[in-house]
Amino acid sequence: MERHLKGGPGICAAVTFFYFGTAGIISTFYYMFLQQKVGLELSEIGKVTSFGAVFSFAFQPFLGYRYSMSRDKKTFIRLYFLGLILVLTGMILVTEKIIFLFAVLYGCIALPMIGTYEIYLEEVCRQETIAYPRIRKWGSIGMGTVTLLGGSIISAFSFTGFDLLGIFFLIICIAAVSICFPVLHIRGGKEKTAFVDMFRPRYIKPLYLVCFLGMGSYVGSDFAFSTYLTELCSTVEKANRIFSLSSGTKIFLEFVFFIIVGKFIRRFRIKRIFLSVFLISFFRFALIATGFVPAVVLGDLLHCIVFPVFLTVIFDYLHAIVDDRLTAGCYSIISMLMFGVSNLVFPLLLSWIEGQLGFRVMYVADCIFALTAAAAGWGMLPEAERI
Repeated sequence: MERHLKGGPGICAAVTFFYFGTAGIISTFYYMFLQQKVGLELSEIGKVTSFGAVFSFAFQPFLGYRYSMSRDKKTFIRLYFLGLILVLTGMILVTEKIIFLFAVLYGCIALPMIGTYEIYLEEVCRQETIAYPRIRKWGSIGMGTVTLLGGSIISAFSFTGFDLLGIFFLIICIAAVSICFPVLHIRGGKEKTAFVDMFRPRYIKPLYLVCFLGMGSYVGSDFAFSTYLTELCSTVEKANRIFSLSSGTKIFLEFVFFIIVGKFIRRFRIKRIFLSVFLISFFRFALIATGFVPAVVLGDLLHCIVFPVFLTVIFDYLHAIVDDRLTAGCYSIISMLMFGVSNLVFPLLLSWIEGQLGFRVMYVADCIFALTAAAAGWGMLPEAERI
């Protein structure tokens, strides 16, 4: 069996580009899809998002655990790609009458899509001795390209054409992984990993809590941003243009920061870099809370720093505090807390705050969550040496 990457880092970067382009279609425009295609109000979007997140709460750790236990990870990831094609097909066919049924599918398969692929990509990079940020930055370009062009594609071809583009991207990914990607070495010998093992390391529970408070509230507020822009702008068309421009630009800048982070982050203490993510999140939400459109866009652009730093440092930190055989499973739980439980808790909480006190106070609440995560991490998490 082939244990080397055919085509070198370039083919891995290409798959990452197309996969994250698909992620842009499925996730970045999901709330706009619910609002404009399905026709839901903001409160209904919060309910649908939270309902789907209930199923992600169980399914995302299950995916991570099954991935850790799988001896044929290529087959696992290809089957997962097929599941995402099913999600995109559902997005083409869904109506308001069956939106909660679709939310189950979305919660089980689509919400874990970033974390599931990142676990696989990190293992491929580690086996091939390729720096993870070197490849992951192309995901930012893929998502940025789709996001930047998304508004125009939807206007020209509708959401259906947009979803068909995602299906085409996933077919490319399946073919490339089948032909070019290596068989991954099985680490950890014959020692079996139980799900409960992912809660046993000394500092893992505080890490889960910090990631939930800081990154969970960060991701959990995404549902409101396009609606917030619509309220601030004079027309829906103007809001959509600003949304696409801002989202596309921040993800292209994310590419730049992946390069910077990959070159310089290892010079600094891992814990301090990790906690800086939440301080940057605080400033991001503080700018968005002003309600002044240029400041809102500037705040949104700070995303380009948050995710490159977090995704680079979290794998370093996990490898430093848990056994290698637990890394994939522990990251799957972190991803579940960020994209699953967060969408169960925060959209309902934040939409209630918005309904009572308005969008600006809602984003102030996000500032409080970010500072709480930074303080909790400083007090509860250990310094750790990189390996």
